[in-house]
Amino acid sequence: MAKAEHKWFSKKFGSLPGALVGSSWWRKMFVGSDGLQRRIGIKTQAKSDGLQLLRVINATQAEGQEGVRVDPTRAAHEAGLDIGDAGSERYHQALSYLVEEGALEGDEHTAFDVGDQHPHGYALYLFTRRAVKLLEG
Repeated sequence: MAKAEHKWFSKKFGSLPGALVGSSWWRKMFVGSDGLQRRIGIKTQAKSDGLQLLRVINATQAEGQEGVRVDPTRAAHEAGLDIGDAGSERYHQALSYLVEEGALEGDEHTAFDVGDQHPHGYALYLFTRRAVKLLEG
């Protein structure tokens, strides 16, 4: 049987193992792409939502002023994020993104506990220099 006629031969990769290496199935098995893609999607959505929330906070409350106390919940609806039960996951991920990036810092004077889910919540946040930098692009 000629090499090209062999049932395990791949014209593109030369053999079955070569064919598997080039296939999307093989990449998915090694990367764990379903879980990885989901995590990437969630992080991308959180960043997008977070930046939209930050733009609204800036336009309606901070006006580019570092150190201003802001209320993200007031801006959430206008940013397209619900803070109620149905949409709160996206809101909290967006807010977490902004806190992790240093764009917002919790105002210690307004700290409260919301149980295990959100042990350190704040009623108000401080708009930081990093927020201004993120908005500049």
